Amino acid sequence: MYWISFFLVLSTTACEQPWVKGGEWTRQEIDEWRADKADKAEHTKPAAVVAAVPKKAVETKPPEPTGPIDLNTATEAELDTLPGVGPATAKRIIAYREKRPFKKVQDLRRVKGIGKKTLEKLKPHITVTE
Repeated sequence: MYWISFFLVLSTTACEQPWVKGGEWTRQEIDEWRADKADKAEHTKPAAVVAAVPKKAVETKPPEPTGPIDLNTATEAELDTLPGVGPATAKRIIAYREKRPFKKVQDLRRVKGIGKKTLEKLKPHITVTE
């Protein structure tokens, strides 16, 4: 009986603790409580299933670039191959360079979403020509 009580304590929420009842639970009460928990869990399953993405729908990231990519001439697809750069960041890089071309690699820090760590990852893969 001890292990059942211990299991119930570990698997309940704060408002459903077994000691709230004030004594030992009968086998029937435990089964009813478990059935009630299972019913509540059933109602949350569709949300978890909806969040799952089929393997076919997942986009695969293109392979990393073989040589350095010029930030002033790269296409969105080329920028998307860089580590730590997704489609949204690639669009922001292009929007930034249309206003003001990059003069040095460190200028990339001015683009939203590019921090110190991301820039360090990108440095071996990027270059800037004027």
